[in-house]
This record gives sequence, structure tokens and C-alpha cells, in this order.
Amino acid sequence: MRELKIEGMTCGHCVSAIKSAVQSLDRNAKIEIDLKTGSAKLESGIDDISLADAIKQEGYVLTSVREV
Repeated sequence: MRELKIEGMTCGHCVSAIKSAVQSLDRNAKIEIDLKTGSAKLESGIDDISLADAIKQEGYVLTSVREV
């Protein structure tokens, strides 16, 4: 599992957009987003570069990724 820090998330629409972006790369990805902390927990084999690109295309910035 990886923890992602994502800038720019403020509402339910943001959550939906990021989930859709991630699941467009991996249908089986499990992602839990916490708006209060600006973070997400992700279970997926998506590489970090593809992940950052997909999130960026939705208008958000992936600032860090760490294994948890």
C-alpha cells in the first residue's frame, strides 16, 4: 500500500475525479481519499509516473508517494 499526498482536493467532486483517474489505469485499484489530510491510500501496481500524470490531467498535483 502507498500513501499519496495530493494538492488541490477540496470536495466530493475532487474525490470522484481522482478515483476515476486512478481506476482508468487499473480497474482493480483500491483507493481511499481523505480530504482533511489531502492524502490517499492506494493499493495498485500503477507506477508513480503514470499515477502522477493521470492525477495531473484532472487538475491536481501528486506531491509525494511513500510505502506504508
